Amino acid sequence: MEDKYDTRVLKKHFPKDLQSSEILTFEFESDPNLFLLKNKIAIHMTISLHKDYIPSNGFAAKQFGVMEVEINSQLISSSKTTCEYFLADYMTKFGNFNRDYVSTAYQIEGYYDHEVYDYLERKSDKELLQTLRRPQCAQDGDYYVYELVFFPSNGFCLDNKPLPLNTTMKLKFNRLNSEFSTVYIGSTPATAVHKGKPLEIKDCYALCEYVTSPSMRNYFSRIKSKPISYKYQEITVSTRDLPANTSNITLHNIKGGNTPDVLFFALTDTESFQGSLNRETTRFAFHEDLQNVNLTLNGQSCLGFPMKITNELPIWPYFRLMDVIDRLVSTTSGVALSLDQFKKSAIFAHEFSGAEETQGWLNLVLDFKENPSENQTLVIWSCHSVKITIDEHGSVEKEVL
Repeated sequence: MEDKYDTRVLKKHFPKDLQSSEILTFEFESDPNLFLLKNKIAIHMTISLHKDYIPSNGFAAKQFGVMEVEINSQLISSSKTTCEYFLADYMTKFGNFNRDYVSTAYQIEGYYDHEVYDYLERKSDKELLQTLRRPQCAQDGDYYVYELVFFPSNGFCLDNKPLPLNTTMKLKFNRLNSEFSTVYIGSTPATAVHKGKPLEIKDCYALCEYVTSPSMRNYFSRIKSKPISYKYQEITVSTRDLPANTSNITLHNIKGGNTPDVLFFALTDTESFQGSLNRETTRFAFHEDLQNVNLTLNGQSCLGFPMKITNELPIWPYFRLMDVIDRLVSTTSGVALSLDQFKKSAIFAHEFSGAEETQGWLNLVLDFKENPSENQTLVIWSCHSVKITIDEHGSVEKEVL
């Protein structure tokens, strides 16, 4: 499917429910002659943000908590985790790209830097970050106008194989309140204008590319004898609140069933994770009292665990993450994640090898020097290889590989 397109059409699709504060839905109609390039769906929107606020990194994705994908009215992707969409987007970005690349190429999606505003102590640093997070924004009175374009962060959507002819797709986003996507920098929180409600989205539409070529027509003609298959990585997110008033914590069954290809996990304070007025949502700083981490599968420690941490320096968690995301010894990765940056966003990682069991239950043991002073939430990203098939009648089947 690498020959030149002989037809290429751009179409605008407008959401059915833009006036709703709870959901945003796009429906992409079937076409008998053209193939939808689902990995090039670009959703445009503008948001006016009061001067007492700045956006959190991942501003576009953090407007939404859950994304559902339907093919021919058959649900292929959904979640019960409130914040799964923007957390999956966060991992998709930082698991695949260098942070400097994310803060430049994905500035159009609201990734402005790799800082966490509420971690900054000096006033001058905070003022500089406020400026960086208002890039080329038009000002309308007391409001800054943000123009954003984002690509739906879902494994099926990001897969580069087009949809078959006569196939419909529907994307449904559940909205989140402003506390998940903004940081309040004003002086009177009681009168915060965006408090407790989703931000208003305007000028919203999806720009889609429909194409055809001789090789595409030849490839998809085989659907009459064999379903078209799509293989991709799917990220699911789950969370667990840590028990309070204890320094030795064992979390049973954090994940069960088929063993994922890769597992990521991180700690965050529960208050910010639930949507805080003056804290960023994706704040995964290394907990300085954490001394030991052990991940087990069916009672056996996974490769590289238990992981001891000494001198409040997470050398081994950093090493494992860089190894899993293939940045440990890479001459093509450019500027790599520094240890100091890792401490501000400490994500643990494990890639399951062929020697480990393919099914079972995962437990996690966390040992702290002292009881954590704030309630903590564990965020878990599971990456599975998935296969979807679409047959000539439009029926869809999904299988976890």
